[in-house]
Amino acid sequence: MEYEIISYSFVGIWQTPMVRIPMLDNKFCKDLFGDPYRTDAAVMPDGLFITMASRVIPSPIVQVGQQKILVITPTLETTVDTLVKLKTELSTKEFNLELKSYGINFEFELTIEENAIDFLANNFVFKNLQINNKEGIKIYPTDINFTILNGETEKFVILIQPRLNKEKALFLSINCHNEKALPSLPSKEEISTTFDDTIKYIENNIFKALFNYGN
Repeated sequence: MEYEIISYSFVGIWQTPMVRIPMLDNKFCKDLFGDPYRTDAAVMPDGLFITMASRVIPSPIVQVGQQKILVITPTLETTVDTLVKLKTELSTKEFNLELKSYGINFEFELTIEENAIDFLANNFVFKNLQINNKEGIKIYPTDINFTILNGETEKFVILIQPRLNKEKALFLSINCHNEKALPSLPSKEEISTTFDDTIKYIENNIFKALFNYGN
């Protein structure tokens, strides 16, 4: 099995909800992803949204709302740099950036050696069916959802699907939610280390358990 990370995202839940949607300088918003001509910013009921039109999916997006902050981009470097820029800009506005909890999230494409639908059926559904004669029965799993708890403060919310238009590939979404308060948005070093540590945990535990990765 081989994998590619499609997206990296960070979501932080404010310790104290902001009394208003943060209004950031238009030039800052336009320059956030380094491409002002394809970047737009708009205020909606759920917050300030900064998006960039891109051929790469998912396109970069930022949400800064009264309840949370969200950054999602296709690369780790862009996600980290964007979060650091937002922290610096929001700090100048004297907002309270303390977090009640946060999440480190990934989307993966996994390449496997067999048909993805058969793999999901055999490993997650078929062997648990209480049917005496399974001959001729065909299973077509679409969504496999479950949660792994790691101690009292960390949980991994997992979604597995057959990859669209790729017979031997899986789409995998893993949201690592941490019920842990932070005094502010993380620094570049802190968030980079957190992403690296989370990927290692996913490889050594979740991928190894689910897909025999590394063996």
